[in-house]
Amino acid sequence: MEEEAKQPVKVSVLIVSFNNAAALRRCLASLERSKNREAMEIIVVDNGSRDESPQLDSEFPGATFLRLPHNFGLTKALNIGVRTSVAEYIFFLHADTEVLPETVSALAGKLDAQADAVAVCPLLVTPGGEAESSVRRLPDAGSLYSEWRNGQPAEGAGVDRTEETVPVEYPEAAAMMARGYFVKGMRYFDERYGEFGAHEELCYQIQRASKKTLIFPSIAVVHYGDHLPFDKLPSGARGLLSADRALGSAVYVSKHCGFLAGLKFRLTCIFTSLLSLQFACLSRLIGGQKIDGTQRDL
Repeated sequence: MEEEAKQPVKVSVLIVSFNNAAALRRCLASLERSKNREAMEIIVVDNGSRDESPQLDSEFPGATFLRLPHNFGLTKALNIGVRTSVAEYIFFLHADTEVLPETVSALAGKLDAQADAVAVCPLLVTPGGEAESSVRRLPDAGSLYSEWRNGQPAEGAGVDRTEETVPVEYPEAAAMMARGYFVKGMRYFDERYGEFGAHEELCYQIQRASKKTLIFPSIAVVHYGDHLPFDKLPSGARGLLSADRALGSAVYVSKHCGFLAGLKFRLTCIFTSLLSLQFACLSRLIGGQKIDGTQRDL
């Protein structure tokens, strides 16, 4: 009897993780329980973690671990993962998210059936089962500045769980499945974004192409939000992350609103940092220093 042909990989699950071993272990365990696991590849880009994350490959031999020696920023790590992926669809998944056994195959089936959709998302729910307010409009300079100054994203809108399909502009980035050809057709993500901007750019390009991003409330994943709050980080890390976000936002504004608008955004952040005596952020903003693997603050 001839050996049955191996099922082709349909979905590449891409996870970028940094110092988040417990959440990553939970996320990978949930993926391994997935229906049609053989049609998935799991790619973990470890962004220079110094916890036990690098040892998880022995627990999950079915996943591919790409270990970076330092934290080079989210966008670079995403590009490394996308270039490694071989499947038709790429499922961008945060490490602090837990899928159900049918999640991945159900989302892939929705993309198969929705020719005008480039991306599909599940409903994000808390561990207690409450739907998160995870839908917003695409950001502009004003909203980006407010989010940077407040140190957190603006409150989003909720999703009507009675609807079969909900078209959205800018969903939460914790779980999104997109067509691989579209992401690679963008020539990947602009690495000037650093930690901020890759997800926003993908959502922007989908809108620009007059395509759709859809949320399916019947497909839910649990989003734990397992990360250290910004205000609990050491001052050096806060300054670096704040500068990186401001610089990435300035790139986004410059690309979509014009060079002068991007320059104005950066200068406004510089003056704000000066007036609020945020010197750790100020020095990096002036020097244009983003997360690039050379820093040891994170």
